[in-house]
Amino acid sequence: MRYAGDGRYEIIITAYLDTAENREFSEELAMRRAQSMASELVSLGADPAMIKMRSGGIALAKPTPDYTREPFNRRLVVDMNWLR
Repeated sequence: MRYAGDGRYEIIITAYLDTAENREFSEELAMRRAQSMASELVSLGADPAMIKMRSGGIALAKPTPDYTREPFNRRLVVDMNWLR
């Protein structure tokens, strides 16, 4: 992974859910997606110790009724923050 600066950074992967499944299943699925992204970032050279994963819960990018599958709502947001 190429970056500027002294190399001190953190990567935060936030996994969001849709309303298609029950909450427990959706959380598990979201964290599997986050883990898949983390693995890809490590394969590109990111330090695994600098990666944090978290659930963003249900924060709909596209409003839908309950129990609706919506790809826009099943998403990951990857933030890379440079540390001082």
